[in-house]
Amino acid sequence: MATLINGLTMLLAFIVLLGVIVFIHELGHFLMAKAFNIKVTQFSLGFPPKMVGITFGETEYCLSWIPLGGYCAMVGEGDGEVAPEDLPRSFNAQAPWKRALVLAAGPCSNLILPIILYFFVFAGSHEVGAPTIGYVKAASPAAVAGILPGDTITAINGQEVKAFSDIGEILDGTSGSVAVSIKRGTENLVLDITPNVTENKDIFGDVTQKRMLGISLAKQKAMVAITDQAAPAALAGVKTGDIIKAVNGVEISTWYELRSFLQKEQGTHFELAISRETAEGDGSSDFLIALDAASELPAGYPAAYYSSAEPARGYLGLGLANVTISRVDEGENPAHAMGLLAGDRLLKFDDQEIGFWEIDLPSVDVTTERLLHITVLRGQEVKVLEYNLKRIEPDYLANPQKQQEQNQFGAYNYTVLLDSDMVTINYGFFKSINLALQKVWSDIALTAKALSHLFTGRLPLDTMGGPIMLFYIAGEAAEHGLAYFVSIMAYISINIGLLNLLPVPPLDGGHLAGVIVESVIRRPIPPKVKHYIQLVGLLLLMLLMFVAFKNDVIRYFIR
Repeated sequence: MATLINGLTMLLAFIVLLGVIVFIHELGHFLMAKAFNIKVTQFSLGFPPKMVGITFGETEYCLSWIPLGGYCAMVGEGDGEVAPEDLPRSFNAQAPWKRALVLAAGPCSNLILPIILYFFVFAGSHEVGAPTIGYVKAASPAAVAGILPGDTITAINGQEVKAFSDIGEILDGTSGSVAVSIKRGTENLVLDITPNVTENKDIFGDVTQKRMLGISLAKQKAMVAITDQAAPAALAGVKTGDIIKAVNGVEISTWYELRSFLQKEQGTHFELAISRETAEGDGSSDFLIALDAASELPAGYPAAYYSSAEPARGYLGLGLANVTISRVDEGENPAHAMGLLAGDRLLKFDDQEIGFWEIDLPSVDVTTERLLHITVLRGQEVKVLEYNLKRIEPDYLANPQKQQEQNQFGAYNYTVLLDSDMVTINYGFFKSINLALQKVWSDIALTAKALSHLFTGRLPLDTMGGPIMLFYIAGEAAEHGLAYFVSIMAYISINIGLLNLLPVPPLDGGHLAGVIVESVIRRPIPPKVKHYIQLVGLLLLMLLMFVAFKNDVIRYFIR
C-alpha cells in the first residue's frame, strides 16, 4: 500500500511539474499570437488523444492524455490550405519579426517563469546559518590569524555579514588580504587574513577557484572515543560514544570547549559528567566518572592534534569520536583494502590534518591516480597506511543509489553534529527579485555549459535523461517540500526553454532559425529544402529521445 501511495505521489508531482512548465510555454505562444491577431484554433495541454475539450470563441482548449508536452495550433502554421477569409490572420502571412516573436515567446516564457518561482522561494523570512564559527581547520588562514570557534564574523572589508553564506560570496569578490571583523564575547577585533585560493572541479570537470578562510558553522558534540584501552579514561570506565556534559562542574557543550578546558587545566584529577546511550538505544543515562590523568603522554602520542583532548599536565586518552572509525565494510573499498580497523582514529590524509570528518575528508583529492597516505592512531601507536588511488570512471547510467555506493570510502564514523547557530533573515521585494535574477542567470549559464559540453563530446551522452528521470526527479523533489519542488521546477523550466531555442527543427529554435534565414535571403525557403531540413531535424531529435529513454531504462530498471 505504501509503495502504491508513493508511486501515485511521484506521478502527481511529475504531472504538476511538467504540466505547469508546458502550460507556461504554450501560453507564451498563445498570448503573443493573440497580440498579433493570429487565429489560434486549438490550445492543448498534453499530446493527443484528447481527453476533454471546450471551445471559447474561435479556439478549442484541450486536455490531452499524454502529459509530455502540448501545442498551440495556429492557422497557416503548416503547409495546409488556409480559407481565404483566414489568410490575413494566418501565421505565415505575418511579417517575419512577428513570426519570430511568436516562436520565441514559448521558450522565453520558460525563462521568465523561474524568475517568479525563485522570487517566491526567496521572499519573506528564512532561517539561515549564523556567521558564528563552529570549526576552524588546522593550519588554515583563519587558524593562523587566530580565529576561534565561537567567534562571530560581523563584516569583511567593511561589508556587513548577516549570514554564514555571505562570507563566501563576499570573499569571492575580493583579492589579496581582507579585513575580517569579529565579535568574541564582549571584544570586537579586526584580523587581517589572506584567504587560500582552492581549485575545485565542477560537475563538468572544469576547474573553478574559490577563496577560503578554512572555517565552518558546523559544531561537534563533545563525544569521545577511546583508542587506547590502557589509558586512564578507558580504565575509569569511559567508553567510545560517551558525551561529556561537564568537567569538574564546568558545563561543556562542544568538542572545542572540552579540548580548550582540558588544555588550560593544570590539575590532574577530573570529574566527568557523562551522558551514555542505553544498550537498547531508547534513551540515555547520566552519571559521573572520576579519574586521574597519567603523568606522561605515551611516546609519539599526537596530543597537538585537534582530535585529541588532553590536559596541560598528563594524559587521559580522550579522542574525538567524529574522526574515529565505527565500522569498516568488507569487500572492494579503499578503507578495507588499506587495512583500516574499527577504533582507528584518523589523524591525517597525506599532510592534511583531519579534525572534522564531514568537512575535511571531502576536500581530499581522490580523483588523481597516486599513492594516498593515511595516518591513524591505533591504541598508543601512530601508523601510516597506504592506498593506490585509481581513477574510477563515473557510471552515468547507474541510478543515484548505485552511484553513491560506487563512491563509498568503506569506513564510517560516529555522528557528532550539533545544530548550528541560526539567524532569521528577511528578504524584501527588491532583494528577492535580485536574488531570483542571479539564480536564473546562474542556472542559464550552467545549462548552457552542459549543452555545450554535450554537443562537443566533453559530457557523455550517458548523462542524458528523459521522462523517466524527470518522473523520479519530480517525486524526490516533492518529498523535500514545496520550496525545493518549486526550485526544481524553475531549473527544469530553464532547461526546457534553452533546449527549445536550439536551431533544430521541429523545436521552436529551428523554426526561428528558418524565419531569420528567410529574412536574410528575402524570400521563402523552397518547400523541398524546408522538408529535408525538417526531416533531418526530426530524425536527430528522435535519436536524442531514444538515447535519453534508453539511458533511463538502464539507469532505473537494469542497473
